[in-house]
Amino acid sequence: MTACGKANKNNKFMMNAFEDTLLWKKNGLKAVSVLGDNPVVGKALRLLTRSSTLKMQQWNPTAVPNTFQIMSKVQTSAGNHLCIAAESLSEGAQLKSSDCDPAQEMQQW
Repeated sequence: MTACGKANKNNKFMMNAFEDTLLWKKNGLKAVSVLGDNPVVGKALRLLTRSSTLKMQQWNPTAVPNTFQIMSKVQTSAGNHLCIAAESLSEGAQLKSSDCDPAQEMQQW
């Protein structure tokens, strides 16, 4: 997610605050989504066709010190929110759903 928080030509994704979706800048019809309609920890994120009926395409950027997390709008059965987390801090790392933890580097964008 290159420079997701800054407005410039290198951005790969953009936040649509009206629909609470994280869209792929190259094709605004594709949204970041957890597969399925239930929030589950550890599921891979995918670019799927944007749909206002899919709960798992709704995200909310949440401020944490010096950065922000991208938190799901829906809760797991345990009442927790999921956050977008990188599998590692290397370029090309896969993104997965994870329990939100402001101290975890892999969730800071």
